[in-house]
Amino acid sequence: MNTKRKNNQRGFTLVEVLIYTVLIMFILGGMLLAVYNIVEGSTALGQDVIIQEEANFLLRKIEWALSGASDINTPNSGNSGNVLSVDKDLNTIQFNLDSGNLRIDKGSGPIILNSEYVTVSSLSFEHIPASGTGPAAVRAEFYVDDKYFNLTKYLR
Repeated sequence: MNTKRKNNQRGFTLVEVLIYTVLIMFILGGMLLAVYNIVEGSTALGQDVIIQEEANFLLRKIEWALSGASDINTPNSGNSGNVLSVDKDLNTIQFNLDSGNLRIDKGSGPIILNSEYVTVSSLSFEHIPASGTGPAAVRAEFYVDDKYFNLTKYLR
């Protein structure tokens, strides 16, 4: 009787091996799926951060040009256009869109403001006329990689 017990306790049966193998495969598969989702999420988040930072930089450049501007050349009061031209500190500053790039020209030739990692599209400037005691304003709108951004700057 003792020899029969020793024979039964020596190892795993085929069914036990298959069950453990399936359990390990499920655990490894779940871990791989989790790692894949984490990597994809961090890549998407990184791209969103790049887009947001690029757009903030572009908005701040437009705001800088409009701060202390003495005159808005284009678009005319009450109109919209895809070019903004202002006079500031005895210089003319112009913004326009060319092949997915927002450019600034301060008289010495255009400079691309955004990096090659993003595309700017649908650039529009609206010159809002002064009304009553309220000052004139400029509204800038554009998309950076299909995400909408805008800025309204009142001229004082």
